[in-house]
Amino acid sequence: MKHSIIKDFKGWNRLIESTQYMREAADPNTPIETLLQQTDLEGLYQRILTSDDANTKALPNYAAIIEWWHQGGPDLNLWKTIFKAGGEAKRDKQNSAKSMYYWLGGFAKQGTAATSASQYNYVKNVEDFCTAIKQFAPSISASVAKFTKPAEQKRYEGWKDAAQKADAVLALIAQVKAKGLNLSQQSARLLIPAVAIDGSFTISQQRVPFATYFKEVDDAFKKGSDDGITTNSYAFSSGNWQMGGNTTPLQTIQQNIQTLTSAMGDQTKLSQYFSANNTLGFEEKKTITDYINQRVQKYVDRKNSNPKPGQAQVDAATAIKTATDLYIVPAGTSLTLPPETIQPSPEPIVITGSYPKNPNGDWESDEMKKAKQLFGDDKIQMEAPALQEMTTAIKTYLDQIKADGAQITGVKISGISSTSRVPSSYDPATKTANPASGYTEAHNEPLAQDRLASAKAAMRQIFTQNGVADNLITEDTASDEVHANVGDAWTDADKTKFANRKQPGQEALMKEYEDKFGKYKYAFARFEIKYTLTKPVQKTFQADPIPNSKWKVFISWRDETWQPPKIDIPHIGIGPGPIKPPKTKGNPMQCPVF
Repeated sequence: MKHSIIKDFKGWNRLIESTQYMREAADPNTPIETLLQQTDLEGLYQRILTSDDANTKALPNYAAIIEWWHQGGPDLNLWKTIFKAGGEAKRDKQNSAKSMYYWLGGFAKQGTAATSASQYNYVKNVEDFCTAIKQFAPSISASVAKFTKPAEQKRYEGWKDAAQKADAVLALIAQVKAKGLNLSQQSARLLIPAVAIDGSFTISQQRVPFATYFKEVDDAFKKGSDDGITTNSYAFSSGNWQMGGNTTPLQTIQQNIQTLTSAMGDQTKLSQYFSANNTLGFEEKKTITDYINQRVQKYVDRKNSNPKPGQAQVDAATAIKTATDLYIVPAGTSLTLPPETIQPSPEPIVITGSYPKNPNGDWESDEMKKAKQLFGDDKIQMEAPALQEMTTAIKTYLDQIKADGAQITGVKISGISSTSRVPSSYDPATKTANPASGYTEAHNEPLAQDRLASAKAAMRQIFTQNGVADNLITEDTASDEVHANVGDAWTDADKTKFANRKQPGQEALMKEYEDKFGKYKYAFARFEIKYTLTKPVQKTFQADPIPNSKWKVFISWRDETWQPPKIDIPHIGIGPGPIKPPKTKGNPMQCPVF
């Protein structure tokens, strides 16, 4: 049974190994580090529900993903075959707690003390500063409006649009967080007074939160004076943020915002103003859930394409709930599953494939072009390049199956063959073109049949040459598709018009011919391979990195712990699904099902 271990991450030495399981929901003020140490899945879960906004909660399958972590593993009520005992279940809970901890953005910068200046959360400090200003700005503005002296009016004119400027700064911070960034000390100084970057101001030689400070400012202004506030710590002076003698000019705040906005998209300036922040913003959470949903959809499609007798259709939410593993980790962290021994099973594995691969109904696809080039005019022997390509692909595939300890127990072969209504001179007696026999549509019938037989004979030879006993290979004649004389009729006018289509310089004429008649001449070779494991297979799993992201995701299902080898060879389809050649105009043929 698989389980996950997160390792090689500084700071984890103090966490987790001795844990208690799900408790009552924690106090909302409990640090998430504490919730993590206690493996408090309920407390972490409740924290997520209260911290995630509506847009995040609206992400596809958000509820199922979060619930998996809340449960600390798969839903055993939905999938009774999964049972993780003892230590494995414990590790599932630990890794679920870590995933929720990451989701909440709960770990500090590595290698620095919590009291270090580099540990200041400049984003939060700027947010708190702006929030406090917006809270007290109306009251202070009303108070300073009573000052009538020109000097006083100039001194406090910055309060006229302080709330609007604060909103502009908050909008910038939203962009910063969405990109998974932190403000540097330098960029924080562009937005709030330098003395405030630690999240507080000084009153009577005591550092106090912003809200406390601005309340003092508000009270002083209500009295008609700024006296009583620490010397030179005025809320605003001459249109500037001004506290403790450190200023950030309001007049340049928009310019500063533009500077930081531009820096977010400039790799040469990015590190000057920002640092990477492992706190997950909306865009990062969307990236993670999108990736999970991509994996889930592939699993759902695979399960529903070849259901077992009596098996209901699987939906995405159920697939997530029954996943064996589902974790997220930072990109610099390793999530490694120890090698797992997959024992032999009497249940056969069935894979279908074709050459060329499924064109999905696209006349202009590369696959369809290959299908039209399998055979030359009036010929039944596969063209050499196509035959070699199919041979190489199938051989590679069979070699990898055998290397993984699988034994092939059966192969079914079938195919599709189609011709246009352009007359041919094919002679079934000699299996060659015979102009002396004349050019007729009637010759297309045996031509299509013999091309199908030739394709199946080529497949049989490839399989037998690669170790598959001939008695294991059967022809699936019920799945064969033969369609001769499809499409528009060949008229005398066509015969005259296209007579020179193969001559040099007649490329345009040949294209016109192919568009009208050539597209109906195609063939596919199809096969089904059935095999079983004959020896234990060792497999090690790694977390999947999300492209262009600071995060990795691991999601798997027990019933896909061993999959056939992935072959990346052009023009061959390995995997379930029907062949869907293009539908023909006026042609009664149906899309084949294999």
